[in-house]
Amino acid sequence: MTPAEAARVFDRFWRADPARARTTGGSGLGLSIAMEDTKLHNGWLQAWGNKGRGPTSG
Repeated sequence: MTPAEAARVFDRFWRADPARARTTGGSGLGLSIAMEDTKLHNGWLQAWGNKGRGPTSG
């Protein structure tokens, strides 16, 4: 991911590829929900990735 993409990866409805339709690429809510759940449990969540290879979270 680029630094700009990494800054937005937990935003609701955001996708790195704007050409992806919701019918083929999900709603863009998964990592946002995961972050909210993590905050509720006083945890931490990271996301990282390489351009062209996709993101990873843990």
